[in-house]
Amino acid sequence: GKPPPASPPPQHPPPRPAPAPAAVAVGSGGVNVKDDFGEGMGRSAINAAANDDANLEASAELYAVYQPRKVKDGKPHPDPIVETTTLARTDPPDPKYRHHLQDAVGSGALSSLQIETVIYACQRHGVTLDTGHRAGFFLGDGAGVGKGRQVGGMIYEHYRCGGRRVLWVSVSNDLKWDAERDLSDLGIAPSIPIYPKETGALPKGDLAAKYTEGVLFCTYSLLVSGCGKVEAPKGVKLFRGGGGPGGAEARAEKAAAAGRAAARAGGPQ
Repeated sequence: GKPPPASPPPQHPPPRPAPAPAAVAVGSGGVNVKDDFGEGMGRSAINAAANDDANLEASAELYAVYQPRKVKDGKPHPDPIVETTTLARTDPPDPKYRHHLQDAVGSGALSSLQIETVIYACQRHGVTLDTGHRAGFFLGDGAGVGKGRQVGGMIYEHYRCGGRRVLWVSVSNDLKWDAERDLSDLGIAPSIPIYPKETGALPKGDLAAKYTEGVLFCTYSLLVSGCGKVEAPKGVKLFRGGGGPGGAEARAEKAAAAGRAAARAGGPQ
């Protein structure tokens, strides 16, 4: 007999042509997207990009690039820094304090923005309040400005003006290594020691007799430990947060009382 006829080759459907690129039209009605799969494909991504642009425009209205306006010392800060437009409309005070950190400024270890903070802080510290206390300075810069470097500049300025003792209070002992790094990165001689060394604990007793110079680093919890009950001044009521004596207001008042006690005992200055 004859061999069976060969099977015809299988028939495959022709390949589907590649989809045409999306057609995007931007008009007064917003963003329109249309392709061969139907209208609306990819709309969310395009709208997200449009929203990002809108957010950028809104941010440009809320924030302005920050540059020191009255302090001319120092090189530009390495990172772009912004401030709210409300603050940008506020005229800063005239800088009258003359700093002693020309080497750190000349080397770029302190940028123009950072030395501006040192100048204004030291200028404020030179003010005596009606109560007889020295005026304080609140530093509220965000991430990227280098607050540790700014504090380090204040410490070295304090040293070069004759001061020898500094109390640095923080939330964690682990941040002591950051404090040492910030002081070291300034590249100023001689170096200022930070106590206690390594992982040692603060000794008991009169700290003023044990530390005649340098930076004494401690935590808030250590500062308030051992403090007794804080009595409110006459005519003043203490509002304790958190429903009890462990609230933030109570801790703040205890810390303030401990600071006043340390000052009376002749602690680090």
